[in-house]
Amino acid sequence: MAYNKLNILHWHINDDQSFPFVSDASYSDRHVYSKHDIQHIIKEARMRAIQLIIEFNTPAHGHSLAKVFPGKYPFDKDIPIPVGTIVQVWKDRRLLDDDPRDWKFHVQRLLRFNHTVILSSCYFLNLIQYGQDWKQIYDCDPHDFDGFDQQQKQQFVIGGEACVWGEYIDQTNFMSRTWPRASAMAERLWSHMIDSHNYDDDVVHHRLDSHRCRMLG
Repeated sequence: MAYNKLNILHWHINDDQSFPFVSDASYSDRHVYSKHDIQHIIKEARMRAIQLIIEFNTPAHGHSLAKVFPGKYPFDKDIPIPVGTIVQVWKDRRLLDDDPRDWKFHVQRLLRFNHTVILSSCYFLNLIQYGQDWKQIYDCDPHDFDGFDQQQKQQFVIGGEACVWGEYIDQTNFMSRTWPRASAMAERLWSHMIDSHNYDDDVVHHRLDSHRCRMLG
């Protein structure tokens, strides 16, 4: 992450099936994160200038949480979002069969209420397609929507997040699924696309190949 200037690790630590933070709702006694484990990860991240954000996800993914805290299963989807809240936009019509709207609709709607946005709809790295799918990741510009000027977009759309969901991912394929595809997102988010030639597919492809070699080294 540090090699790619990715500075926040968003750790979705619980799910419906398991609450693995030292609890009785984990898969087993071996499949838990102790306080020492988390402190170690925080320390390693800090040494690389990476902030760790641990998410205990609610109200979705909360069945295991209810096992740890009986009677506390949350139903707060309809609670209004306070002004100024940073909202992660993950919805898009290619991800949800019952929602025909793309990510731009959801970003525009949030900006109308002065919410700050982080986009992840384009950057689901666990979704594998045949061929060079890094191009779709690279071509997604979080500021590519109408209704707001560039200054407003820069003020309220503050970044993006690459998501790696673990339904079909474990230690055997995590690295190969994540890199160098996350590198494509990182360059897109950190770059000002002024010199168009420098961002042609062939030029970017060569640059990502070289960067992949540096990471492997």
